[in-house]
Amino acid sequence: MLTLPDAAEALRTVAVLARSPVEDEHLRTAVGDGNLVNQLLREAVLVPDLLTPDLVALHAATTSGPPSPVASPPVADLPREVRDYGEPSVSLAPPKKLRGSLAEALTSRRSARAFTGGTVPADDLSTLLANAIRPADVPFLPTVSGAPPGSRPYPSAGALFPVEVALLTARIGGLAPGTYRYAPGGHKLIPHGGEVSATRLRWLLNDHPVDGLAVVITFTCDLSAPALAKYGAKAYRMILLEAGHLAQNLLLAAASLGIAALPLCGFRDDDLAAELGLCGPHEVVLYAVVLGTSGDGQP
Repeated sequence: MLTLPDAAEALRTVAVLARSPVEDEHLRTAVGDGNLVNQLLREAVLVPDLLTPDLVALHAATTSGPPSPVASPPVADLPREVRDYGEPSVSLAPPKKLRGSLAEALTSRRSARAFTGGTVPADDLSTLLANAIRPADVPFLPTVSGAPPGSRPYPSAGALFPVEVALLTARIGGLAPGTYRYAPGGHKLIPHGGEVSATRLRWLLNDHPVDGLAVVITFTCDLSAPALAKYGAKAYRMILLEAGHLAQNLLLAAASLGIAALPLCGFRDDDLAAELGLCGPHEVVLYAVVLGTSGDGQP
């Protein structure tokens, strides 16, 4: 809170104008050239708040509203099931048990700032995906209409699990570099495309310090999925929350295995989606976790 003598009306003018994007010059004109508020604007002590109105509007667009009038979803998400079980795949090794306690994983989790270019074993990748994402073995049936089968180790609104996982691998032992989709039910990878160069990977991730990474695990969603209509516009917030739950599972599992990890939302959305074979604009990338080695080069 900033209180200035004889400036209340000018500050009120600034507050009103700041509700929508305006040029700095318009603000100065509104409060008067010799006004103290104008001087503070000129020296950048005060700056127009152009972001808050956008954030408020975005939040308001996802707060309420009735579910969309669409047909009830089927018992299972058949297109996803056909895709995940009807295409050539790479089976993952049986997962190992995570090391240490949850408390140790929580205290040791840190965002990596550099990767050393070491190889992450394929069984570690399998262990990560299994512990963070894979459904429980029993019961292996959809828990609600329109959902994929199985109960998973993270919460999802209505147990719909609309967030999916795609990978760009670079240094995973025994696994060819390329792009893959993870099928949680069968605990396997479905190949999509070939190797992505290190230069392009860095570019896709907005030039973050990711040289030497082993794999990029992305969280994606098909915004046209019929089951999402259950929650109307609020479904978008629920999707983002689910991606966060997934990411935290992965980060804690990585910490348990001693694998360096960096969560990222700074990437080139459309280009990364295209690299993963997503069909825009309704299939989108929400979030990503970069994994690799650090320190002595060992995970």
